[in-house]
Amino acid sequence: MVCGARYLAVLISHVLPEQLDLVWNELEPQIIRGLTHGQGDECYPELMKAQILNERMQLWAIQDEEQRELRAGVVVSVRDSKTRKVWVELLAGENIDEWASDLEDTLRTFKERVGASTIEASCRLGLAKYLQSRGTGWKRKAIVMELT
Repeated sequence: MVCGARYLAVLISHVLPEQLDLVWNELEPQIIRGLTHGQGDECYPELMKAQILNERMQLWAIQDEEQRELRAGVVVSVRDSKTRKVWVELLAGENIDEWASDLEDTLRTFKERVGASTIEASCRLGLAKYLQSRGTGWKRKAIVMELT
C-alpha cells in the first residue's frame, strides 16, 4: 500500500475470543477514544467486549506486518434485516491512510464470504468526509442529529 512516499504492509486478522484480552488491553485507549467521539452514548467498551466474546461482533487487529505493532482495531458485525449487511461498529486507531485500502479490501472479501449486500458504518462527520474523499464507493446514507 502506498502512503505518500512510504510503503507499509499491514496484516489484518480476526481476533479469536480466547485472544481478546491480550489485544483488547493494547487497543483499549483507542477503543475508548473512538467510542467517546462516536457512538459512546449507545455502546460502552464493556458491552462491546462482551459482544465480541459472545461472537455477535468480531474484532479485527490491524498490525504493521514488518514490526508487528498494533496500528488499529476494527469491530464488525453482520446484521440481518431486509438484506444482510456488514456493519462497521468501530474504527479505532491512528494513521488511517496507512491501512484504509487494506481494510476496505478485507471488508469487501468478508461481505462476499458472509453473503451480505452492503457494508455500512455509523461514523462521525470527519470520518464520513474522509471515507467519501477516498473515491472508493463510500456514500453518505443518513445523518444523525442530537439536541441537548
